Amino acid sequence: MPSSDFLFPLLFLFCFLLPTSFAQEESCESFSCGNIQIPKKYNCSDYKDRFNFTCSDENETVIAINTTSTKYKLLENITDDNILRLAPITNIAVNNCASLPTQNTTLDSNLFSFTDETTNLSLHRCSINLQIQAISIPCDDGDGYLYYFGNNPENSCSTVIIPVLKSSISGDFLRESNWTYFIQVFEAGFEVELHLALGSKKKTTLIIALCVVFGFLVLVAVCFVCFRRRMGGKIIFRQTTSTRRSFIKTNSALSLDHSKYSTDADIESNSNPYLKPPHIFTYRELDEATDGFHSDREIGDGGFGTVYKGFLRDGRTVAVKRLYENNHKRLEQFLNEVKIVEPLRHPNLVTLYGCTSHHSRELLLVYEFVCNGTIADHLHGPRASERALTWPLRIQTAIEAADALAHLHAIEPPIIHRDVKTNNILLDNSFHVKVADFGLSRLFPLDATHVSTAPQGTPGYVDPEYYNCYQLTDKSDVYSMGVVLVELISSKPAVDITRRRQDINLSKMAISKIPKGLVHELADPELGYETDPEVKRQIHAVAEVAFLCLQSDKDMRPPMKEVKTMLFDILNAHNGNGPPLDGEKKNSGLLKLEGPVSPDTVTSKWYSRVTTPNSSV
Repeated sequence: MPSSDFLFPLLFLFCFLLPTSFAQEESCESFSCGNIQIPKKYNCSDYKDRFNFTCSDENETVIAINTTSTKYKLLENITDDNILRLAPITNIAVNNCASLPTQNTTLDSNLFSFTDETTNLSLHRCSINLQIQAISIPCDDGDGYLYYFGNNPENSCSTVIIPVLKSSISGDFLRESNWTYFIQVFEAGFEVELHLALGSKKKTTLIIALCVVFGFLVLVAVCFVCFRRRMGGKIIFRQTTSTRRSFIKTNSALSLDHSKYSTDADIESNSNPYLKPPHIFTYRELDEATDGFHSDREIGDGGFGTVYKGFLRDGRTVAVKRLYENNHKRLEQFLNEVKIVEPLRHPNLVTLYGCTSHHSRELLLVYEFVCNGTIADHLHGPRASERALTWPLRIQTAIEAADALAHLHAIEPPIIHRDVKTNNILLDNSFHVKVADFGLSRLFPLDATHVSTAPQGTPGYVDPEYYNCYQLTDKSDVYSMGVVLVELISSKPAVDITRRRQDINLSKMAISKIPKGLVHELADPELGYETDPEVKRQIHAVAEVAFLCLQSDKDMRPPMKEVKTMLFDILNAHNGNGPPLDGEKKNSGLLKLEGPVSPDTVTSKWYSRVTTPNSSV
């Protein structure tokens, strides 16, 4: 071990030579091409591995983003706020769908973020004319039709999502099916903000940081030598029980081997639900339970897997969720779902019985079997003709679903479901609710106001503020719950391309009709709206709660706990049965505000029972 007499001169030499080496490496120079001037600070040699500027044969400035192997045209000079206006390098020919971009726009999120002036535009290139009420452009190259709004209902369509300026998709663009307008929007590009420490300040900060770190290491080394000498070469490491338990709490849900959860004493005490691992099933017993995952046992599917009905040897009937692929991304989703669902205990949340080991040949989750289908099945699905879901049952299911979600938002750390929809709300034989499918759920930091993440969810249910700003909050679940309430009132699906264009999105229809007093145009007439005054009163009151949940500004939406209380009050206002839940009564009233609604399209392909993530960024 070097002595301290040698280490301190070494520290001095390191900090003296470091600035010289940086000065030799750094080389910055201005750049110009056509009307574009690039200041020196953006064109330095040590940025070349991340991005660089070139001049094309057409005298256009091109920025090559090396981290994603993509290139874009720079349309204007970079602003003082580091704002760049970019456009894809693609020459779109009029009436030629083959000249359209074929991939989603990809940027390095460590370098760039979209500004508030940018939004997503979904383009659906279809081989046939779908004959639907949506803006479409015919392709004269014989390659079908281009739809640039609405969802993607056909397998004959491929989808690409591109960013565009919000200002360019207003006015004529929203009304006309014209290649000229579309090309103008495409060539107008989009805005991004560059996140990069620029200039000499970056170098100075880096040099100081390196010197501090190196100095700290030298100090630690000297202390280590002194300590060793004092202890006679014997160093004792101790790990306290609290440290070990803290490690278990943090990591137990990320490993499915029992030995990695805790000691035997920890399991027996069971003082913390995270210390008890989920039951580990073998692949063989689940393969046997589902009759080899026979297609006759299939009862549904989700964004990440197919669900089968199974019969365990102990007599239990279960739902076995089989993930589509066993790769690294699916493993992360599998572990996330186990981590979130396993410790949950609530009468209106589906129970996780266990799973296979993450070393298993397939990733399988075993849930309790809920036998009576989903709310969607009974409202507008294969069981709608049974008319079993009467209005009293509907308002009861709304209360129970809100109670389950309020529980998720109230525990520590809070859980955001992120895919609340009628297809994910199961019903038992007594029509009691079981909220399911936590594949997209997120644990929410206690001290955070939001989580920045790419929008995920199901078209028609996604919070528009989350979709546009990439900021997930508990109010995103509240928005989705508002859509569920409107479905319960109307028996209509969240998105239906057979409806009039302005009514394709159910939330948009509700926001339009409720404040105008047109609830009767939303209400399912078979619920007794016209014949039962109490049903009419309750439907009107629930519509008001739905309207509050659907506010475009998340701060105007009530928390889920308050939604639950308002629904409980509505149910009990007529007969005076008991106090509201949690002893807290809230007044509901219409806030006459209107704004954006959940997008009709979030992903390239989706079906009524499928959830897929946004992949534009």
